[in-house]
Amino acid sequence: MLPACRQSSGSLFALLCGNADFRRLIGACAFSLTGDWLAFVALSGFVYHHTGSAGWTALLFAINSLPGVLLFPLIGPMTDRFDRQRLRVACDLGSLVPVIGLLVAFQAGSVALALGCLAALSVFAAVAGPIPEAPLCQTLVRHRTNESS
Repeated sequence: MLPACRQSSGSLFALLCGNADFRRLIGACAFSLTGDWLAFVALSGFVYHHTGSAGWTALLFAINSLPGVLLFPLIGPMTDRFDRQRLRVACDLGSLVPVIGLLVAFQAGSVALALGCLAALSVFAAVAGPIPEAPLCQTLVRHRTNESS
């Protein structure tokens, strides 16, 4: 525990200081998001290099964002209905296929394959994204409830 943290403050900072599992979750999410964005930058460079078109590069952003928007109404009930740990593992394992597809696309210089693989990765990411947030919200509610009583 960090010496400057006060447990009674009821803040997110106090929860971060007092809960090692929470710190690991936040650290893992930050590390994962960093990798996602670095891969997106590399993919943007790949598409622009092979097409010379800013429009095709902008299409990447739409393909990366659209599954989350379209699947949003289904994701919450899905994460509540199924075992979150198994769903997260299934999404992570399922993501291996499009990642391998991206490697093949880079090797072959196929922009279409890269876009398809990004779309598949975006679907898996849209489903897996809220999974760590559900227990996090429950932890925050429990933490605040304990603080107020």
